[in-house]
Amino acid sequence: MPGNTKRIMSWIWTAPGAFDDEEEQLHTTMRVEWCRAMARKTRWNEEVMLLEEEMRRTLRYLQWQMVLRAYAARSAAAKRAGAHTFSTEMGSELEE
Repeated sequence: MPGNTKRIMSWIWTAPGAFDDEEEQLHTTMRVEWCRAMARKTRWNEEVMLLEEEMRRTLRYLQWQMVLRAYAARSAAAKRAGAHTFSTEMGSELEE
């Protein structure tokens, strides 16, 4: 049966005299409570989607940072090697 759940309704909704025995008021109140619960569920689902996307983007950013740092390290090593070669060659020419 659609909408059937094993959740037990809070005592506040079924307490004797809570609604002056007006069944229509009980149904109205239950509909309002159901709508509020559904809105909370929808907001939580949206929050989960946003958090998952945020985690995905954070991971992608960190991976990009790793690549960038690796590139910078290779570039720095190449420049150091070039500077060493240049100073070695120029140093010997300057000494002559």
